[in-house]
Amino acid sequence: SAPAIALAAAAGAAAASFFFVHRHGLALLPAPREDDEDYEPKADGVRAVPCFSTRAWRGVWRSLRATLEGDASSAIWMLANARVPAVELHATSLAAVVGHVDREGFALCDMVVCRSTGQLVSIASPGGAAEGEAAPRVDLRGRIVLPRLVDAHCHLSKSGLYARIPSPSLSMTDALVAEAAEQERWKTEERDSPGTLARRFEWALRCAFAHGTRALRTHLDGVQEGSPALRVSVYAAFSEARERWLARGLELQGVANLWLPHYIGEHGGSQQRAAEHASEAAARDGVCLGAYVPRVGAVGSPGVGPEAVEAGFDALFALARAQAREAPPSGLPPSARELDVDVHVDEHNDPNFASLALPFLCAALERARARGYSGRVVLGHCTALCLGIAGATAEDDDKRRALIKRMAALGPSVTVVCNPHTNMSLQDRQGTTPPLGVETLPSQGARTPRWRGLTALQELRAAGVRVAAASDNVRDWWHKYGDYDGLEVASLAVRLGHLDSAQAARAPRAREAGAPAPGSGASAEWLPPPWGGGGGST
Repeated sequence: SAPAIALAAAAGAAAASFFFVHRHGLALLPAPREDDEDYEPKADGVRAVPCFSTRAWRGVWRSLRATLEGDASSAIWMLANARVPAVELHATSLAAVVGHVDREGFALCDMVVCRSTGQLVSIASPGGAAEGEAAPRVDLRGRIVLPRLVDAHCHLSKSGLYARIPSPSLSMTDALVAEAAEQERWKTEERDSPGTLARRFEWALRCAFAHGTRALRTHLDGVQEGSPALRVSVYAAFSEARERWLARGLELQGVANLWLPHYIGEHGGSQQRAAEHASEAAARDGVCLGAYVPRVGAVGSPGVGPEAVEAGFDALFALARAQAREAPPSGLPPSARELDVDVHVDEHNDPNFASLALPFLCAALERARARGYSGRVVLGHCTALCLGIAGATAEDDDKRRALIKRMAALGPSVTVVCNPHTNMSLQDRQGTTPPLGVETLPSQGARTPRWRGLTALQELRAAGVRVAAASDNVRDWWHKYGDYDGLEVASLAVRLGHLDSAQAARAPRAREAGAPAPGSGASAEWLPPPWGGGGGST
């Protein structure tokens, strides 16, 4: 097949689900219906029984392949009768197809695409793309075309290691014990068997690419350790993978984490080591600064005192701002001169508002903004921000609602990333003990979990906070399943968070910013990652 095309089958179902992936930005899904000839909605809006028909899909695939491998004299080609999410269309494109948006929010349209780059030339109503009349044409018969996916929170260093060191209870407490033991092994493993980290990175990225991912951010587990050799090995595996996969059309980014109190030299850390840690991150392309944020508790109780948490955030943002890089090329935002920040925060089950670190993060970021810091900030997990956690009072939840408004006021450079697979598995699981959360003992006997482990997705979206869903842990002691399937991650977040019935998720809205106008030469990758130029999220 053509070099710019990849075809992947997602195994597991009786009929495989196929992806057509154009290297420069388009992912194509199979038709959601048995009747391949009649792709218009029925008069009453009801569709036929969904069916992933491999026979019908292979016919379209053969047509796509023949079109791209055929007459090279045509600079463009047309995807006719495609269904695209209306929320991703630029205002001018949406106006052209407004009469063809179905009740599920998909617009039926013709898409004219540049043959060599995959850039969108135009989007028009069915039969309305005049410039594509003489171009090679593939009739998609109502199949869905999506921007390729962004997986904004992953841990590639430990992918696939569950069988090597399983977690007895699968709780956060046992997972942390397994993590410490495994990272001790890494210190000698890379010396004795070079390339083991690189192989885990490669496996994870091959999975992600096959599932339509175009950008992935991994937390660089191991760089926070005191072993210089391990830090060098992790950074080397990351940098090599980033360079190799950029050439294939997948951008890899990294996060260099420390435990938050180490940024102020507490709990076994040193400020000198924290400064070195930030400098090491700034010296590498594609790496931002991160932190593992502890649960907040009064002095003498489980967790770290509020003063230390607040000071830790101040130190984190100060170091991120201090890492001056070379001036970016013209057109890039000022934050390209600084380190962006990405934190694990409030991943626990404590119902008390006083246990949250997010208020201290908001205050520290407000101060950092006043001092000139303009980097992007990603907040991972935030499970304890959820309203209605068992034991929370009405006052606790009122304060959470006010906090969500405060987060929204920080603007579009802040994104909350939920991790539905991992947190659905970890939260409310028996075996959890302080300081990782409120104790949930196995002695309770048979007990079905009461909590889905999601953050307040609907409330955050309604307030205007950008949200995303990510794979997080794959086949390790935090979550022993998965294969970096971004569409499955998004699907689970929608189902668990009931986002398919949330009014904010249903209403089509034109993307005036962040979405390219037809003919602008912008990539077909309409939805930039939360850390990329253009300011979108996925």
